[in-house]
Formats: sequence, structure tokens, C-alpha cells
Amino acid sequence: MPLFKFDPNQRDHLLIYQKILTQLKHNTNMEMMMESPSLQIDFQLLGTTISPKEISKILEIIPDIALLQGERSPTLGLPKSNIWSIRSKSPSDEVLEHWRSLEPALVKAKDRIREIAKTGRAKITIIIEGKQRTPSLTIPPEMSEFAGFVRSEIDIDHLQC
Repeated sequence: MPLFKFDPNQRDHLLIYQKILTQLKHNTNMEMMMESPSLQIDFQLLGTTISPKEISKILEIIPDIALLQGERSPTLGLPKSNIWSIRSKSPSDEVLEHWRSLEPALVKAKDRIREIAKTGRAKITIIIEGKQRTPSLTIPPEMSEFAGFVRSEIDIDHLQC
């Protein structure tokens, strides 16, 4: 037997139902915010003379973002230079776990990445989002080694949401 019998024809029942739904939605959003990744790593090749589509072919990696200079994007606007980017998708809040999700593809293509980066620049961005605790920012030696080899800068962005 249900704890509450909902009758949509009763105005009071409808108001209670709406309040329950609102609270459930709020709780679900709070849980999602608490569980959502608070950290990501974004590897980018920026301002290269090689087009993002050609980079994808050369590296044999499907990017998350591939935009030509001036190509309109709903989230990025008009980029001032070519952008080719892949982003980690680990649910962890540890840099090492995110790096491990990108490392196989990037290391496999590191010689080609290095050559492409010479025509622009390479950048690794550690993105921290939200008001949760700031996660550990220990940069793994493998990530440092890769960054040095391809001559990539390492950037840390803390986005307050």
C-alpha cells in the first residue's frame, strides 16, 4: 500500500507532488555535483599550420575538439587559432588517473605530436571545476616526461562554479 495516494484532481495533492519532485530534482542535482568529476586533463595542439582534421588523421586519434581558426563553435566562440584537443574522461579526482586515460594514445603518437607542435604549440591543462575540495595536483613523472618531449607547457585552471 502506497504511503501517499496521489490524486491529480486535488489541488493540495498536486502542490505536494510538485514539492516532492522539486526536492528530488534538487537532491539529484546535488548528488550529481558531488559525484561529477572535479578534475580533467585537456591536451591541446594550438595554432598549428596543420589543420585539425589532418592532425586527427596523422595521429589516428579522434579529438574532442577540432576547430579551424575562425570556425564558429557554440561553446568556444570564434577561435583565434587552430585548436585540436582531447580530454580525459575518468571519474577520479586524481591527476594520475586522468593522465592514465590519455597516456596510451598520446605516447603512441608522441613523435608525430612533437613534429606537429613545432608548427604551433602544445599545451596540457589540468582543469579543476566546482567548489569541492581541491584535488591532489601531483604531476606524474610520465606526464612530465611526455610534456618535455613534445615541448608542452602545463597549465592549471581552477574554475569556480
